[in-house]
Amino acid sequence: MLSLCLIGPIGTSCGGRAPGAESAEPSGAVQRYRLRGEVEDFDGRRLRIRHQAIDPFTLADGSVGRMEAMSMWFGVDQALRGGGEVPPLGSTIDFELIVEWGASTAERRARIAWWSPAEPASPSSGSSSDAAASPGEEER
Repeated sequence: MLSLCLIGPIGTSCGGRAPGAESAEPSGAVQRYRLRGEVEDFDGRRLRIRHQAIDPFTLADGSVGRMEAMSMWFGVDQALRGGGEVPPLGSTIDFELIVEWGASTAERRARIAWWSPAEPASPSSGSSSDAAASPGEEER
């Protein structure tokens, strides 16, 4: 299991609040978000992932949100530097973001609990043109 830590504020992605605004969740609350993203960059200290939520999420006030696609930098923690692996550039990964809420958005902390290669799309999700091309190739 790999652990990464978020660098900088989460912005409006978690709870729809600007950095420094009052938290959408009670202080001390913990939220988990299942995300899918593409690894865009790695500078030796930070990993940039363009991601969005896989599932909608519900906040304490009962509102349901969906995280928009966005790119964020994640700092690589000691466990990773101690021999863990960085996902390959260009790869798509599924991961869980854990957010610990503070009194304001500036006080919340986030980290990646785990990541794994993204589940491949099911065969039924391919386009009809792909499905039509496959049998033709088999006939050659």
